[in-house]
Amino acid sequence: MALTGWGMDAGDRPAFDYVVQAATGIAALTGETDGPPQLPGYSSADNSAGFAAALGLLAQVVSGRGGQIDVCLRDVMLSQLNYHASAWLNEGTAPRRLGGAHPYYVPAQLFATAEGHLALFITHDRFWRAFAAEAGIDGFTTMAERAARRNEVVAAVTKALAADTATGWEARLRPLRVPAAAVRTVPDALADAPDAVVEAGGYRMVGSPFRVTGYEPEYGPPPRLGEHGDHV
Repeated sequence: MALTGWGMDAGDRPAFDYVVQAATGIAALTGETDGPPQLPGYSSADNSAGFAAALGLLAQVVSGRGGQIDVCLRDVMLSQLNYHASAWLNEGTAPRRLGGAHPYYVPAQLFATAEGHLALFITHDRFWRAFAAEAGIDGFTTMAERAARRNEVVAAVTKALAADTATGWEARLRPLRVPAAAVRTVPDALADAPDAVVEAGGYRMVGSPFRVTGYEPEYGPPPRLGEHGDHV
């Protein structure tokens, strides 16, 4: 199993998460429309590559075949460009920075409210009808119209959302099954998910994201040097 920055054939080329994000177009897609490129606030390349490597190794074990597995950060991040890459490769449509807004769904981005910001993600007309009725917005009834009149839609939504706080809108939209969430800080997000926090060796941390029926993972302190050598 090889987990590298650029692939086994790339030699000893150093790689770090931020460098790979810059090289694969992630940074160029991130940030305000008229601003400079930015990096996401967490190590997306490192984390994604780790999951991809584990999945590749598991698939090889299940297959019963031997052989080297080569997973690199570059390939993983390029694969995650999905529809951005496909639009360019098949249509010649270059992705643009949209300040976090989705390039096809409208409205699907962060909006300022009376207090805090709200993530609103309207992917089809039913969501729009429910949201528009609650927000008091008329028109823009189809996805095609909303996409064609993006600036008008964003202006109307921004004006409507200014009437309440982000947490207020989240509470109002949740029963309507409209995808929305107030932007939370990391401390707030962890406080809202106490079931995700575990204790390991006297330290608190986020536990495994895999919940398997009938299995309870064990958490302990970091291993001492060579502690598990006999099990490897």
